[in-house]
Amino acid sequence: MQIDTSKLGHRWKGAYNAAVSYTKGDVVRVGDNVKVIDASGNLSDFAQGQQSISQKGEILTNQNTPVVGKAGQVLHNVTVAGNLTPQWKYSNERTGTKAVALVHGSQPSQMHYANANFAGAVMNDGTVRVWGRRRYGENGSGDINVSRGIPWQVPFPQGTFIVKAWRFINHMFAVDKDGQLWGTGYTYSGNGSSAQQNTMVNISQTSDIGNDPIVDLTSEYGWHGYQDFFAIGQSGRVYAWGVNRYGSLGLGDTTTRYSPTLVPFTATTPIAKVFSFSAYYHASHFIDTEGFLWGSGYGDSNLVNPSTINTHQKNASLHGGYGVAHISSHESAGHWTGAGSYYRSAVITMNNGDLLVSAISTGGQVGWGSLPNSTSSRPRLQDVWNTNVAMCAVKNGGYDQAIALKKDGTVEGIGYSPLSGTGANSSVWTQYPVITGAVDQKGLGSRHGQTIAIRTSSGLIYDWGYNNGAGSGLQQSYPHSNPLPVVHSRPFVDHAKAGVQYDGTNNHWTIALDDQGDVWTWGSGNFEGTDPNDGEDAYVPTQVKF
Repeated sequence: MQIDTSKLGHRWKGAYNAAVSYTKGDVVRVGDNVKVIDASGNLSDFAQGQQSISQKGEILTNQNTPVVGKAGQVLHNVTVAGNLTPQWKYSNERTGTKAVALVHGSQPSQMHYANANFAGAVMNDGTVRVWGRRRYGENGSGDINVSRGIPWQVPFPQGTFIVKAWRFINHMFAVDKDGQLWGTGYTYSGNGSSAQQNTMVNISQTSDIGNDPIVDLTSEYGWHGYQDFFAIGQSGRVYAWGVNRYGSLGLGDTTTRYSPTLVPFTATTPIAKVFSFSAYYHASHFIDTEGFLWGSGYGDSNLVNPSTINTHQKNASLHGGYGVAHISSHESAGHWTGAGSYYRSAVITMNNGDLLVSAISTGGQVGWGSLPNSTSSRPRLQDVWNTNVAMCAVKNGGYDQAIALKKDGTVEGIGYSPLSGTGANSSVWTQYPVITGAVDQKGLGSRHGQTIAIRTSSGLIYDWGYNNGAGSGLQQSYPHSNPLPVVHSRPFVDHAKAGVQYDGTNNHWTIALDDQGDVWTWGSGNFEGTDPNDGEDAYVPTQVKF
């Protein structure tokens, strides 16, 4: 095809946002249509042609194969069900901004069933770029029920500079340079109603948050789809919204909240960390600035009180003069009740490195053997399961596992193969000798399937577990029980997991940021999780081009 050179000079501006000021010749996306801004500032049809080869841009063609030129991105038409539909491709030449952080989901050292089926990065120009599924408008692009492997800029009002963002199953939240919290997505976007929100809105100014700068946010996703959200302000106050099953929000009732609401006791007791147990049996766990543990929600899950409570109570005995550092919890699919078993467990890491286990599971555990606290769901200081631990991930469901990242940078496993450290079921903590200098771990896990990725201080990422869907990036798709490094030419400084890990049906992938500000992804191509937009699995790190 002969490129129409009369269209040179147009510049791509991403998804159209009415709050943004455009100039003549700017090219924008409205749904699946491509428009150009005319001299009057209105949207006009954009003919086939090429944008400026000296600027970031796309080439629009009517062919099934992309036109590759000096421009960084390519927009072309493909035949879908007999109709030509715009889709996005890239040339081999990278253009665009650099990433400064990933859009994160789970807390470190969690192995829950699912994370968001989309991924993203915060850029050095204060924008957020996302790719993957947008079923409920969860990535704020204004459209729904599509998946795209090409990153799109999330539209915010002009002048908004984003510094941090989080993604959860059907939601995304972001904080700007002033600490204001923004939200989008399905039902619990924080907009004050159960209505779906498919563009980013400021939820600080319409909630109890007000001008308290938000410094952190957490949520976890249970198999049943229950979700709670907790935002921590600079003041140490916590703002909660979501399902509130069993009173897990700690607001004195079990009423669902659609807008961030102040957790009352945090007005006078500043909180440092929040951990959500958003499973069928809801609970939330707060660690205050003195290291004391607080809990609210279902009795056998809140680690504080054997009774179900709807306001946070303090576990004064679980401190020992050094305080609580980290919590990880897990519930089996559908709180599986086969043979009368209820699979829920949690581990608590103390600041001195002692690891305590709350073994709520009853019957059928594979690999754990005798636990120090097997008869009570309340953790006790004397029930030490491991020592010198920095953080630990736990997974149960009758096929129980735990992975402990030690303070000296080593890693130990116990439980069901392949994360036991031995390649077989083991009730003894076993070190993985290949890993040294470990600093962070992210994982996904079901009652059988699981995957873990551990990043080291040298920038290596080790990945292993049930590798269905190429999720580990090790040039293979079969389960493996020995950690292997993901081959990459630059050290990684951040990493995250996305997708779902459930037995043999998986669509998980990994996202990583290297020290040059480049983002890489590998794993399942479902939901266009890997770039380019072709739905194919990526068995090795593939660059996400912005």
